[in-house]
Amino acid sequence: RSGAHCAPRLHRALGTEGDNTPDLLAADLQPGDRFLLCTDGLTGMTRDDEIEKTLLDSQTADEAADRLIQMALDAGGSDNVTLILCTGEEGKPWKQD
Repeated sequence: RSGAHCAPRLHRALGTEGDNTPDLLAADLQPGDRFLLCTDGLTGMTRDDEIEKTLLDSQTADEAADRLIQMALDAGGSDNVTLILCTGEEGKPWKQD
């Protein structure tokens, strides 16, 4: 979508010690918007502008996810690459509570 940008990153390690309170984000997802949650296995191997371009240029969420994972692996894949990608669909708004 025109004017899209990579949002600030979520930084939280989950474990059994310390403060494990999750960070919460509430947003209205519009048709065509993409929301990416990923590990540093992706962000540590690819630049933000490459991730953004891939999200914008891919026709489907599956295509975008496959391309992002392959980009990280092609760059050396020194860590596990995990991602969740949500896409807003026409007629199915995701509204914050």
